[in-house]
Amino acid sequence: MAGSNDVTFRTEGGSIEFDHYRDLAARERSAFLRDLAQAMPSLSPKVKRRLNTMAAAFVVATAAFWATMLTDPPRTEAGTAPSTVLDVMRTAPLALPSVVADPI
Repeated sequence: MAGSNDVTFRTEGGSIEFDHYRDLAARERSAFLRDLAQAMPSLSPKVKRRLNTMAAAFVVATAAFWATMLTDPPRTEAGTAPSTVLDVMRTAPLALPSVVADPI
């Protein structure tokens, strides 16, 4: 008995053709965005110039950030430990008394 919620899929050799549905979704998405863009009022040249300037500033700031991170990343405190800390660690006794935790 077929119900109203039964869905049939386009199949080939017993498996669902996902490429067909992926292409269909992409076409529907494009049509929606195209209709949305046509419904928006056109932007004045002044607004377009401001948006382009803002986008260019964002691109430059992003490029500067990643260039800095790749060429000179921030150093941690552990990476620049003074030599006295390293000397204490090197001269620590190897046989330390064991510590047993008390039961609660």
